[in-house]
Amino acid sequence: MKVGYFKSMNRGQVLTIIGLTTLILGIILASFNGLSRTPLFQPIEGLTAEVAREMLESRDFLVPHFNYSIYADKPPLFYWVTIPGVKLLGNTEFGARLGLAMVGIAEIILVFLLGRLLAIFSEG
Repeated sequence: MKVGYFKSMNRGQVLTIIGLTTLILGIILASFNGLSRTPLFQPIEGLTAEVAREMLESRDFLVPHFNYSIYADKPPLFYWVTIPGVKLLGNTEFGARLGLAMVGIAEIILVFLLGRLLAIFSEG
């Protein structure tokens, strides 16, 4: 019985979609598993979480601050990635690492899409 979106697909295409969905869910589970298992590694992860927290507190998202002094060691984009996790989950290990895990998943998806695009161009 073919229903909805899968009506126009053959069995191989449906199995491919199911396989890719399973793979993506596995990657997501592996990425988020254990983010809060260990404490933040000092000084780097703690510093990143603190700079993101201070950006939220001061509402100055362009100039990073550490200990309320300008900290221009890294561009603010690095801290912008950390801010959503800190805002949603507080200044915890999981909150500090959530943004970087999401960036990792986005990179995997982009590599897959780029590979698929290159495969299409190499066939034609």
